[in-house]
Amino acid sequence: MDFIMNKKLSGTFNLCSPFPVDNATFTKILAEHTGTKLIVRIPSFFLKAGLGEAHILISGGPKVLPARLIEEGYMFNYPSADEALGKLVKDIEESH
Repeated sequence: MDFIMNKKLSGTFNLCSPFPVDNATFTKILAEHTGTKLIVRIPSFFLKAGLGEAHILISGGPKVLPARLIEEGYMFNYPSADEALGKLVKDIEESH
């Protein structure tokens, strides 16, 4: 958002990773970085009960890319889930 405001850009931007992953891949990467076994399976009817139609965004929404950000020259510090989660886990471990 800082990038968009500083460049005085307007319009619609997707604020997401340029390399999206599904929940299973995300969970696998997180488990690798934390050295744990993570098995997180939430039935979609629970998501629908809690989130209504917004559950589609988590359980099977469209693949969204930050095309406009990239076109405008935005550079991601941690473009992949592996890089982002690795940095996040490292920062959390160092703070404890």
